Amino acid sequence: MEHTMRALAGEHFFCSKEAMRNFFALGINGVPEANANAEASIAKYENGKAQITIKGMMLREPSIWTKLGYATSTEEVAYEIEKAGKSGMEIDLIVDSGGGMVSGTSALADTTYKYKDQITAYGKGVVASAAMWAYSAAGKRYAEDTTLLGSIGVVTSVFDDEDFWKQYGIVWKDIVSENAKNKRPDVKTPEGEAEVKRYLTSLENRFLYAMERNLEMSRNEIISRFREGGIVTGMEAFDFGAIHGIIGANPKKREENGMNPEEKEAQMKELQSNFDSAQATISAKEKELNDLSSKMAETEKALAEANEKIASYEKMQEETKEVVAMAFEHGCDKETTMSIIGMSKGDAAVEILGSKRSSGAAPKGDFQEDKDSIDSEIDGYFKEQKGKK
Repeated sequence: MEHTMRALAGEHFFCSKEAMRNFFALGINGVPEANANAEASIAKYENGKAQITIKGMMLREPSIWTKLGYATSTEEVAYEIEKAGKSGMEIDLIVDSGGGMVSGTSALADTTYKYKDQITAYGKGVVASAAMWAYSAAGKRYAEDTTLLGSIGVVTSVFDDEDFWKQYGIVWKDIVSENAKNKRPDVKTPEGEAEVKRYLTSLENRFLYAMERNLEMSRNEIISRFREGGIVTGMEAFDFGAIHGIIGANPKKREENGMNPEEKEAQMKELQSNFDSAQATISAKEKELNDLSSKMAETEKALAEANEKIASYEKMQEETKEVVAMAFEHGCDKETTMSIIGMSKGDAAVEILGSKRSSGAAPKGDFQEDKDSIDSEIDGYFKEQKGKK
């Protein structure tokens, strides 16, 4: 492997696995030919506007890899953003990168955030890890619907080269000072791996803090939405608010589309406003329906209770008339009959028989007229009671 690639092997990366392996594969057979898609400069200035590009592996300093078009220097990008930002220019930041080195990423992202109100970022094929950090710091963010975004986290690759040195008869052994046991953690042991994860997590926390600030989301929401270091599409990112719209990354194509990012955003806001209004109307109607359902249930309950009382009155009416009939059957006069109204049939019978024994009275004749009068009064009373219910 070419010596500059070996040097990079000891670095820590904010980078997707695919981007890292593809990049390191370039150096296996020495320095490759220039990338056919390489451009002379990462920055273009035209009509008082700057277009700055991040593509390929993100390395801190310029190198043979940045010159050949396989990588981008974060220091160069930060310099161009600072230059354009200070001059008051609007900046298009075009990003197509799987990420890169930890070193230099935070500084680039902070510079981007410093001039965020002048920067509109456009994500093309991939915006991952370190590239996502820098991209997220722009004031306006757009991506294609199939752009892949995320990979929020930190990774380091540890090369086990013992067998390589053994073939030359060399045994490599690291000896550290007494108070520096973690200067060379052995990642083949659980303790060594835990130590590496500890400082990688510390770097990750810095990354997440910046994402919270840039995207105005909570830490837990970022971790969840971006699938714990995974990848989401541009459409998914737009749906949960990480980007401002779906649009092509090529400025000329944006003009051909006939709608600039501001118009797109206004359209999206109008659609959201209409949706919110419709949702509010639906919620209000649902509340009205619930209120009506509640009132209907109360009415049905009251009706059931009224019907139950009516049935009870009808039964009482029938029983009362039966008591009256029994009283007149046994020759009771109207006055005696009226005194037993309200008693149960059993109690009324006892009262009637007791009255007969004490008086020795025999039936006193036809009291049908009195009975009809009492029945009429009973019917009138219960009709009135049922009408009240």
